[in-house]
Amino acid sequence: MKIIDNFLEDNLFKEIEKDLQSESMPWFFKREDVPGNRLNKNGFFNHCYFVDSKINSILFEKHITPFLKKLNIKKIIEVRANLTFRDKESIQSGYHIDNQNSKSKTAIYFFTKCNSKTVLRLEDKLKQVESIPNRILIFNTPIYHKVVYPTDVHKRFIINFNYETY
Repeated sequence: MKIIDNFLEDNLFKEIEKDLQSESMPWFFKREDVPGNRLNKNGFFNHCYFVDSKINSILFEKHITPFLKKLNIKKIIEVRANLTFRDKESIQSGYHIDNQNSKSKTAIYFFTKCNSKTVLRLEDKLKQVESIPNRILIFNTPIYHKVVYPTDVHKRFIINFNYETY
């Protein structure tokens, strides 16, 4: 597991953040964050940049290309932005892995400062990672993780990467 703060140059971070928060960003509704999780009654929205072995967004080059070299990506499995919402009470997704590729990495890039956390279930302990803008969390995909949703902001934005490295 690795956490890197100030991952992107500030101007690039702000440009992508502005796009994600704009009224013209195409978001798509999903009822469940993790199959079978009924705790998140809000659902969430996502924007798939890369899925089913192909680019799926006109924003791929602008938003995702800057990450490719920095993350040493050889093969993209999936890349998507997630927009989740606040709830009155702190709720959580279920523990999950993003795919069955044991050789892949998962990276979560944060845009929102809030009390939301990503929790990794490591062998002998739980590791909580705070949501801090321009932070990226990188870990091996077989590590189970979950999100604790925010109660202090209305919206939380992240980009989720699943990929293989060189």
